[in-house]
Amino acid sequence: MSIRITILCENLVGRRVGTGEHGFSAFVETDHGNYLFDTGSGHSIVSNSLILNKDLKTIKKIFLSHGHYDHTGGLPEVLKITGKVDVHVHPMSFWIEFRCRKKMIRKQSGLWEFLTKKAILNLWVPTFCFITYFQKWKEAFF
Repeated sequence: MSIRITILCENLVGRRVGTGEHGFSAFVETDHGNYLFDTGSGHSIVSNSLILNKDLKTIKKIFLSHGHYDHTGGLPEVLKITGKVDVHVHPMSFWIEFRCRKKMIRKQSGLWEFLTKKAILNLWVPTFCFITYFQKWKEAFF
């Protein structure tokens, strides 16, 4: 099986191809279809995919590593192109935990804000597939 991974978003701009942003996204091409790992913060994923000739309409599934905005912020823009696709994510990705003066604080993540925007909720709500255990990519793809 062949796999080709193209980075669509990341913090640096090496060769002057595309736009850099605070965030990460990778377009994964396999013999069984195309997948997206994270969506960046949303500033450059669509334009970079066009520059790099990666068709977001062909994405079969989206995998989100965690709920920070720099990995999930591009989800609304991607879903405008893909339509409803399965989004694989851990359920705690909707919350962010951190310590402040030895006290644990939990707040809603950017992913939660995405879900509560009514315009997006009506048009582009994906099917969320909650993953609560480590999973090999091959099992998740096929």
